[in-house]
Amino acid sequence: MRKSYYIGTTREVGRLFAYVTLVDGDLSITGVEGPKANGDARGSAGQCLDNWPGMVISFAPGWDTIKLMELVKIWRRWHLNKMRAGTPAQESYLREHKVEYVYPETHYDTARGMLKAAGLNPDMLNGVPYAYGHQWLHEELPPEVIETIGTWVEGTQPPDEWAAGA
Repeated sequence: MRKSYYIGTTREVGRLFAYVTLVDGDLSITGVEGPKANGDARGSAGQCLDNWPGMVISFAPGWDTIKLMELVKIWRRWHLNKMRAGTPAQESYLREHKVEYVYPETHYDTARGMLKAAGLNPDMLNGVPYAYGHQWLHEELPPEVIETIGTWVEGTQPPDEWAAGA
């Protein structure tokens, strides 16, 4: 499944679109703020969800604040679910304990240190010690996430240059 969703309009950049791809249990979500016909955008594109809840001044049919927050929640939690650096216990710990770092430190090194201090690096995976970040792990999407995505309403399509990537 590959779908584009027209979320609504903003004062600053115009229309907001989210692109959802769900193939073989792998979820990818990206967005664009004010897509232009030439493939550019008036705002951000890609992982640009952070400001969306406060940006929309007019929702597209079938969308409202509740649906938008549902999208944002699923996007933050489940985007690229087949590319997890940690075991379920490691990922859960890092969601509950924010990884804060300042350059030249990295998210990866800071997360590894936090997990080690918590006794979770290494963690057991299929009976074998697993060190955070040593391979991409797959986290299965819960059925309710797939069902929720199925309730989202598609709408006006973006310019062709953007629709082709959806």
